[in-house]
Amino acid sequence: MMMVDRISDLPDELLSHILSFLPTKLAFSTTVLSKRWTGLCYSLPALHFEFRLKNCGLSKQQVEDTFYRFSHFVDTLILSHLSRNKPLKTFLLNCPIRNCKQDSRIFNAWIEAAKQRSVEEINLHMDFHTLNPINLSNPCCSQTYGFTHWK
Repeated sequence: MMMVDRISDLPDELLSHILSFLPTKLAFSTTVLSKRWTGLCYSLPALHFEFRLKNCGLSKQQVEDTFYRFSHFVDTLILSHLSRNKPLKTFLLNCPIRNCKQDSRIFNAWIEAAKQRSVEEINLHMDFHTLNPINLSNPCCSQTYGFTHWK
């Protein structure tokens, strides 16, 4: 019995909508299926970035290195010329780490990139004990930014 590929028959908008329910890293793992999926991932209407450490016994340097790889992935996606003109419904950033040398400029750049894509909702789940203030003001924009967790 021959298997039928029905997913390839779906329109890009529907596939992108389906992928937007996945964490962004998982959605990008689908790009191995087809080159078509790479373009879909750069046009996701919702971006969900979660920084999770699998081993809490990591040294400070290992945490820094892991965060660097995470931030490179986020930079590649949100600052990419392939996604700049695509509207963004949701930007979720979950990055609850302490005592790391992250610079708030990184987070500000991501938030600014999301705002430039006319983001409708921003959700930040972060620990700000070691960060400089993050700029959320946008006087020429009517969007409301929701914060579901603020430490």
